Amino acid sequence: MRRIDKVLFIIIFSGLLRGSGFVPNVAVTSGGGIQQMPDMVVGKDGSIYVVWLDASVAEGKIYFSKSTDHGASFEYPVQVSDREANSVSILSGGPRIAEYDGTLYIAWSDQRMGYSYTNIRFTKSEDGGATWSSSSEVGTAGRFNLYADLIVAEDGTLHFWYYQYSSLSLDFESVMYRQSTNGGDSFSSPKKLSNYSGSIPCDCCPADLVILSSGRKLTAFRDNNDNIRDIFGVFSEQGSTSWGDLLRISYQDFFIDYCPSSGPSIGILENIVAIGYMVGVESVPRVFLKFSTDNAVTFSDSFAVDADVSIDVIQDYPTTAMTSDGVIHIAWQDSRGRSDIYYGNMTTLDSELKNIEILNDDDADKQQREPKIQAGKDGYVYAVWTDRRSGTEIYFTTNNPASLATDPEASLPAQFRLHQNYPNPFNPATTIRYDLPQEGYVDLVIYDVLGRKVRTLVSDRVATGFHQAMWDGSNDLGNQVSAGVYLYRLDVVSEGSFGPDGPDGSERYGKTGKTLLLK
Repeated sequence: MRRIDKVLFIIIFSGLLRGSGFVPNVAVTSGGGIQQMPDMVVGKDGSIYVVWLDASVAEGKIYFSKSTDHGASFEYPVQVSDREANSVSILSGGPRIAEYDGTLYIAWSDQRMGYSYTNIRFTKSEDGGATWSSSSEVGTAGRFNLYADLIVAEDGTLHFWYYQYSSLSLDFESVMYRQSTNGGDSFSSPKKLSNYSGSIPCDCCPADLVILSSGRKLTAFRDNNDNIRDIFGVFSEQGSTSWGDLLRISYQDFFIDYCPSSGPSIGILENIVAIGYMVGVESVPRVFLKFSTDNAVTFSDSFAVDADVSIDVIQDYPTTAMTSDGVIHIAWQDSRGRSDIYYGNMTTLDSELKNIEILNDDDADKQQREPKIQAGKDGYVYAVWTDRRSGTEIYFTTNNPASLATDPEASLPAQFRLHQNYPNPFNPATTIRYDLPQEGYVDLVIYDVLGRKVRTLVSDRVATGFHQAMWDGSNDLGNQVSAGVYLYRLDVVSEGSFGPDGPDGSERYGKTGKTLLLK
């Protein structure tokens, strides 16, 4: 009833459905700091895997989380990058993730060898993201590399591409392509993606790559020939690492003399190929959608995602997916209000986008950015984005109602557990999560390395369930402590009487501790 009332309120005041087909938003992260640039993939078993950049420190770290209950909850984040502060995001060049037969692959930009030699690092996990292999360089050595992406074909071949620039001048050189047939243990030599005859790829807008039902590979990217920023594609035949001539996809003759920042996004279903992209209308960035029903041989006219929008509204960062029912889904960042994540869908028989709504349900004047949507094998759509309703975090929603239909008993913790704080290192605040399989009296305390108590975060009776507490780096007197290494410990008493002074005569069933670092 509460959610229905909320939808009616929004209809009355905004004229737009907000989340009518989507469940309430779920926070993937809640550790403070700057969490941004998410990417996502949905496994065949329905598991949802999310990766993002933590930019809380001068140079960031790559984190990963997953959900096994359709997005009703996400596990505590795991750091993927094997260095504390070398991962970077330049414009929209965040980390990317792919999955094949239970194995996860992640690629990101890394500056451990210095800015001019930014390279692409690659890692994989064979245990659902619990542990990750040591990362390896997969970009071109001695160059500045950016905008990595990867996809896995049905036969397990890993296709990988990135932009290569001069390390001295940072001038764009080429879009490069590599592949691996042994699960990322080794890659083919880098090859140029195209001869670019009649076109120059925009050097600040990522490309997107898909494998068509015919087995051909299609990469779409933004053009930059004389500042005309339309969309082109390049094909590679099945089993080949060579790339052919260019295919022009959009014809808006979009002229812009600064970086547009976003590239195209491709969704596919059998012989249907849908491409969402941004071009300008009277120099104002707008999102369009077009599709092909013959495996990208020919394309439809372009559809504006919202043809009636005011001329001054900026739209950007389109993301596209297709579900098994033949529906094309698209989400984008839209400047109406502040900046929300808008969504709509259509089929190849429709003449316009339908069911336009807002995915973020915060109703606040905050800027939401960088959406990513994915279609699951179950026919539903899943979305993540960078959300600023409370700090800068990653949020999630889906139109899969199963994410709401959780059994309260089944969702209780199976065992007592204290999680590693996140983020770590941190400044100014960090979150500590703990799981209680049964009700108990909880003491959660921060200590310094000499064992002296610094701050009591929790000292109370706590119900069964998943819990968290935040430490802002202050002691029990409210004073900020100095940077350094600290310990935290969780003690729980599960039985006995609970008076005003705490438990009496009961045996503690859980006792554990972990280390955190305040920078």
